[in-house]
Amino acid sequence: MASDLSTPNPSPSLTAALPTAIAESFLDPAMYHEIFHNIDAGFCVIDMVFDGEKAVDYVIRTINGAFERYTGLSANAVNVSIRGLLPEHEQEWFDRYGLVARTGNRIHFEMQSKALKRWYSVDAFRVGLPEQGRVAVLFMDITERKRFERELHEFASMDALTQLSNRRVFMDYLETEQARVQRRDLSTSSLLMCDLDHFKLVNDRWGHGVGDRALRHFSNILRSQLRASDLAGRIGGEEFAVLLSGAGSFPARDFACRVQHALANQPLRVDSEAIHLTLSIGITQLSPQDATPDNALSRADKALYRAKQNGRNRVEIN
Repeated sequence: MASDLSTPNPSPSLTAALPTAIAESFLDPAMYHEIFHNIDAGFCVIDMVFDGEKAVDYVIRTINGAFERYTGLSANAVNVSIRGLLPEHEQEWFDRYGLVARTGNRIHFEMQSKALKRWYSVDAFRVGLPEQGRVAVLFMDITERKRFERELHEFASMDALTQLSNRRVFMDYLETEQARVQRRDLSTSSLLMCDLDHFKLVNDRWGHGVGDRALRHFSNILRSQLRASDLAGRIGGEEFAVLLSGAGSFPARDFACRVQHALANQPLRVDSEAIHLTLSIGITQLSPQDATPDNALSRADKALYRAKQNGRNRVEIN
């Protein structure tokens, strides 16, 4: 027998109760107040203060229960100039809320409040009459999410052992630098390939744990010699690459010698023993004639090979 899938008729008692339920007011003011103060999102209404067309301040008129949790500000912030309460509050917040007050356009954005040391996801919309300059702000604290995103980015872009850039990030940066040289934004930049000498012997004699310490030790020395515009990356195993932005062959050679000197003067200490590490380095310059960054990588690799062949702990330029 086929099942009856039709909608059953409501009972007489439900039919009688529906008109009364529909006719009743769904929410009374007390219920609105309860929802307003218990939702897990910060809410406030602010009145903008303008100097001509420029938003220069705002006054918080009302807040809900989550406002204090998400800002660290108490109810004492109500009816107070935010500029007076937080003198370091960034102008961009005033600009965004001012735009909403002037145009009536609703906006959504994510931004850090350095004054409050937190990140927020914000929805802002105008309420009341346009001349009031009144804006309602609904916001969530996303500081933990941003921290997690930053850690994910670092995990994806950094070599876990050495905390230098990984190969993918370094190659992307090298490609960008090559494009700048080809556009003549830079006259040249230098690429260095670096390889720790006899690294296999370190692993064989002291074990891979000490080998990892040696890689971190060298990475810290290398990082200490970099300028803000330079980038170092671990390309694989004991091989590292350095991009010296805007540097010609002579500054690049000076840099290479400084790294070798620092490594020689700072042996890796394992218990009471000092492990002296040495480094071979090959250098080349990026050229506008290079079709791809692979051309420069090939030249630097050949220079590194010569440094190895000629006795190690050397710098060779190609």
